[in-house]
Amino acid sequence: MSVASDDVGFARHCFANLFLLEKISRKAVRSHGPHVGGIYKSDRLFGGQSAAQFQLAFRRLFPRIVVQTLRVNYVAPGNLDDPIDYFFDPLPGTAFMMGRAVQKERIIASANIRYGPPNDLLDQSPYFMPSLRSPLSYGSVRERSLFLEDEAAKRTLQNLP
Repeated sequence: MSVASDDVGFARHCFANLFLLEKISRKAVRSHGPHVGGIYKSDRLFGGQSAAQFQLAFRRLFPRIVVQTLRVNYVAPGNLDDPIDYFFDPLPGTAFMMGRAVQKERIIASANIRYGPPNDLLDQSPYFMPSLRSPLSYGSVRERSLFLEDEAAKRTLQNLP
C-alpha cells in the first residue's frame, strides 16, 4: 500500500471520529482520537475540529435548542491522540453558555455560545438578494475574452490552457 493511500485511510478514520461524540454527563461530551491535525503543525490538533465539535457537542447535550453564535478561543495546543472532553456551563438569566475543551486535564480551548429556540433563526434575509442565472449560463473566460477591448489582455486570456 502506498503512503498516499495510507494517508487517505487515516484521514477518513479521523473525519469519521469527528462525529463520534460520547455523552459522559449532563454537561459534558467526549471525543476520542485520533483527531485531525493542522496544516502547518500536523502533530497538533486542528482548531476547526474543536470549533466544529463544540457545536456538535452542544447539539448532543441540548437537542431542542440551536447555536446562534459560537466564538472559540484557543488557549493551548491539543494533541491528536488523547480524548477531548467538552464541558458546558450556563450563564444564569441569559441565553449564553461557556464551553471548555479539556485534554489531559488541561484546557485547550474555551467557547462562548449564544443559543435559542430554532424559531429564533432568520427564515429570510432582511437584505435584497438579486436573482442570478445559473453559473453554467454565463460564457467561459475564453468566450468572454472576445469582447475585451485590450488586445494584449485578449491574447493572454485566449492562450490559456
